[in-house]
Amino acid sequence: MNEKYKHQYYNEKNYIVLEVWPGGGRIIDKPEQYAPYLKWCETNTPEKISGDRFVSIVNNAVVIDPQKETILAQEDQLRKDMKLREEIAASDWKVLRHLEQMTLAPKDVNLKIKLTDLEFENLLRQRQSLRDQVSDKTGG
Repeated sequence: MNEKYKHQYYNEKNYIVLEVWPGGGRIIDKPEQYAPYLKWCETNTPEKISGDRFVSIVNNAVVIDPQKETILAQEDQLRKDMKLREEIAASDWKVLRHLEQMTLAPKDVNLKIKLTDLEFENLLRQRQSLRDQVSDKTGG
């Protein structure tokens, strides 16, 4: 087998060892105990490759994207905003359902409305509170 080994970095110091060949490859679980890898490394240097979207190999050096923390924070905020938007949508549905029941019900029919006036006011306040928490203030 014409094996070749690569170091796939997932941060500046840590990597996994890959044994690769045309059309395939595998992870070497314990490279320090794998004789073919150790023998190959006596005369060869494994190629460094990226194993993470924030890791780049530049001039054979492992470089971490300096914007990593900012990007992760932005993505985290986007996830929070999406969750808030889902809660807003659920709240909007409740408001519309309540208003629909109030509007379509004949005046002389005693409807069992699920929300009291106070509950409806609280729902509107909660809905606005959710909207205020969305970071970019768009789409909600």
